[in-house]
Amino acid sequence: MQFSARFRHIDSQFGFETEPLEAWTADYENADLLTIDLNRMAIASSQHAVLDFPEVEICGGQRRATVRAINGQLFYSDLQSQNRKDLKVLPTEVARLLEGQSLDTVFQREEADVYEPLQHQVYRSGSSRTIGMLALIGMCVVLGLCSTMVWRDVSDQPRLYREPEFVASSSQEREVLRQYADVYVSEYREGAMLFELSREGQLSRYEMWHSEEQNDFVLIPVDSYPVQVGQHEGQTAMLANETYLLLPVGDEMISLHGINYSRHHGPLSTVGKILNSTP
Repeated sequence: MQFSARFRHIDSQFGFETEPLEAWTADYENADLLTIDLNRMAIASSQHAVLDFPEVEICGGQRRATVRAINGQLFYSDLQSQNRKDLKVLPTEVARLLEGQSLDTVFQREEADVYEPLQHQVYRSGSSRTIGMLALIGMCVVLGLCSTMVWRDVSDQPRLYREPEFVASSSQEREVLRQYADVYVSEYREGAMLFELSREGQLSRYEMWHSEEQNDFVLIPVDSYPVQVGQHEGQTAMLANETYLLLPVGDEMISLHGINYSRHHGPLSTVGKILNSTP
């Protein structure tokens, strides 16, 4: 199902620094992409004190609804229904409501699946519904806090970081790129970041999210820049966009903005399918 959305009181980078904050629109080919941007809006609302809460008006099929983000929580109001006003929802539940599913079906929230890195094995709890609901709420809180930390540390906002000390040197460029070219992952979980460093000297960053439709991770491209090879404080380093300083940590890790990314030892396709996000 396709969706169209009109965002208000938040900019297209899911921040609040653009003046004035004009309304903007986005189209989504499926529920996964819509869910990701709803997550971003919720995270942004938990990080900033604002006069006007960010909101989005969404059209899906014959239904039209408004979703408002207040301190990290989402509230859903169906503009054509009297009994679907200010419903507290998770991002994944918005698309289900727009698809016309009943409230009982939508809010039968099972305990979230737990994935082991690379194996994606699923374990389900046999606890009661009440315990499952409490566990799910706890996991959502943890996910929100972790996503907030990652968002603050690695979001593409050069103003957050000073230009690093870096001396370019092309003499070892081919050798360094051959040695460190690979896919690197911060963590194997929803909301994590990863990047691919190619032998041709291109750095491509991605966000990792979980797709209910595919029952697997999907990857959303963030940005891509050529890298320079050189030195930082006497240590081999690579620099992209004058902001992203990549520091090798042994042979299996690269540090970026203080976060260690581990080698994946495999192509991007073994982490998840790459999707094109429409901002």
